[in-house]
Amino acid sequence: MNLDHLLPKTPKPPKAVIYSYIDGSGNAYYITKDLIQYDPMTAKHSSSGFYDGGKAAKVVLSSKQFETIEVIIQQVRQNDSDHILNRVKGSGQVRLHNENECFILGYNTTSKKDLEVIFKKMITT
Repeated sequence: MNLDHLLPKTPKPPKAVIYSYIDGSGNAYYITKDLIQYDPMTAKHSSSGFYDGGKAAKVVLSSKQFETIEVIIQQVRQNDSDHILNRVKGSGQVRLHNENECFILGYNTTSKKDLEVIFKKMITT
């Protein structure tokens, strides 16, 4: 029996994703060389039934903006003191698609905060 109709209808990530990040609330950021796509959690699918991550966004990135993302992701990757082993509520998950690597950032860590500041700034400009 196919139960796919019960799954949430979420936007598909863009093709050629290089990095993705799922924040502590389930909001997703997908990054390609020239695009950042934000797919927010909706109240319907949030654990509380109330949280809403806002409006979805797709923003074209300049090469300088993409370079900024690459630098911060490499810093976060190297700062393994902020990494945790298991995904828990409030943690953030970073995926490096081309390298088939994934790591989890602990709740309230500097790496998680720095990454989210950059992403939020880029989707609101």
